[in-house]
Parts: sequence; structure tokens; C-alpha cells
Amino acid sequence: MEGDALARATVSADFAVESASRRRHLKHLGWLITAGLVIAYVAVLLTYQRSLSEDFVTPRPEANEVAVSLVPTNVYAAERKVNMSVLLFPGRDSLDPDGRLTQPVSVLITPSVTATEITFAAGRVPSPHEVMLPVSGLVQKYPFDRYSFTYTVSASTVSNGETIGIPLTVSTFFRVPGWSLSAQDSQTFLGLQEVITGSIARDFSTIGIALLFLTLKIIIASLVIRVVRSVAANRMELTIAIAAWFTALLFALVPLRNAFPIQPPLGSWMDILVFFWVVAIVMVSLALVASMLLHRARITAHEDAEPSD
Repeated sequence: MEGDALARATVSADFAVESASRRRHLKHLGWLITAGLVIAYVAVLLTYQRSLSEDFVTPRPEANEVAVSLVPTNVYAAERKVNMSVLLFPGRDSLDPDGRLTQPVSVLITPSVTATEITFAAGRVPSPHEVMLPVSGLVQKYPFDRYSFTYTVSASTVSNGETIGIPLTVSTFFRVPGWSLSAQDSQTFLGLQEVITGSIARDFSTIGIALLFLTLKIIIASLVIRVVRSVAANRMELTIAIAAWFTALLFALVPLRNAFPIQPPLGSWMDILVFFWVVAIVMVSLALVASMLLHRARITAHEDAEPSD
């Protein structure tokens, strides 16, 4: 009897030590996760704030020149297109005292999904024109997808039935939520034609939030596996609440996936490598828990049906 009591006391002491050690580890892990989330939050906030700090600077062309500003307003990653506003700023030689064009000005942008030539009519104040321009890239690489472009821009007018090129300068102003202009270069040919090359990528804030969501989904999948293992090893009581949690989690995964910033199309790399597998793990775990519940119910029904002595 004394030996059994001593053994039980030893086991209890070992369990208490193990529990205390586990609590310390969980506490340290909690602090690390909290610190990581705070650092990620501050980094995303600073990056997002920096993307809003730039202001549009009105071009000042020479008297005989025109300035063209390309202002992207939306990026359609799946269609590989960018919607842009084309702004024209003529020099003094092309304007009357009221700020209206004294002659028509045509701006040619190639390549273009819509009309390649935009005409600003004479006698009117130049107003923005919307165009759709192509870009090259793969949205399946979300959130690391990058879209490159090369546009050739030129301007001309018609005088006495003859088309005359106008010297021009081209600039871009990029402020599309969730995106950034990561690189840009331009080359001018004889002052009458300018070639702009560059690439558009997602903001660090978008990339950081997307990676955070992916990490949390992996953590959820690992917790689901651990719960199933604990139930199977009788370290956790098998209740209907566990199956209910798995079911609710299964239906919540799709809305969580659609909550990614600038919702990516289905079939991107994060779906193939993470999301589909998380869904599969939750579905298999739900099936295992349901099977264990049914098995326990059969055993209970069988025991209740046996006659008592």
C-alpha cells in the first residue's frame, strides 16, 4: 500500500513538473507570437502610410511642348490589364488665354487594349481620358505576382492637313490601393517619342497580410490534427462539441480565404500549397471524429441493451 501511494505521489509530482514546464513554454510562445504580430502590424502600417505620402506634381512643359501624365486607377491582375487616366498638360504655345487648346492634340499610346490614339479637341480645356493598357504577369503567383509593361507614347497635331509631331515629356503618378510601382525607366527618341518601361507589384502591406493569413491557416490545420490525435489517444474527451467546431471551421475556411487583400483568383499557388490542404485536413479530421462518435454511440447502445444481472 505504501509503495502504491509512493508511486502515485511520484507520478503526480512528475505530472506537475511537466505541466509547469509546458505552461512556461506556452507563455514564452505566446509572448513570441504577440511580439511578431506587433512587429508585423507596425511594418504594415508604416508601409501603407508611406504609400500615401506622395502628392501629384503638375508638370511644367516648355512653351512648345506638351506633358503627358499616366495615372493608373485600377489593376486587373487576372485580366492582365491596367486602367489609366491620361492627362494632358500643353505648353503656352498650344493654349489660348482661357486655357483652351488652340489646336487639336492627339496622344498615341501603344500597345493598348482600347483605343490607341486619344484626341484632345481644339477649343476645349484638356480633360482626362480613360484607357486600358496591357501588362504581362501571372496572377497565380499571388501575392508575389509582378506585372511588367512597355508603352510608347507620342503626341501630334494637324496643321494645314499635315500631321506634325509635338515634343513631349511623359510621367506617371501611381497610387492604386494595394499596389506599388516597383521599377520604372524611360527613353526619349528625338524628343517626339518616349518609351516607358516598368513593373507593378503588390504593396508590402498586402504581401504581409496575405502571408499572415496563410500562416494562421497552417496553425489551424496543425491544431486540428493535434485535437484528433488527443481524442484518439484518450487524452481529450470525445464530445459532440469537437465535431461541431470542425464543422463550423470547415464552413468558415472559404470566407477566410476570400478575405485575403485584393481577393486572388482560385487556383493560385497559395491554394495549391496551403488552402486546399487545410480544407482536406479539416474534412478528414471531421470524418474521423464523426466515426469515433458513431463507434462510441454503438458501444453505448450495445451496453444499454445488455440485460443486467
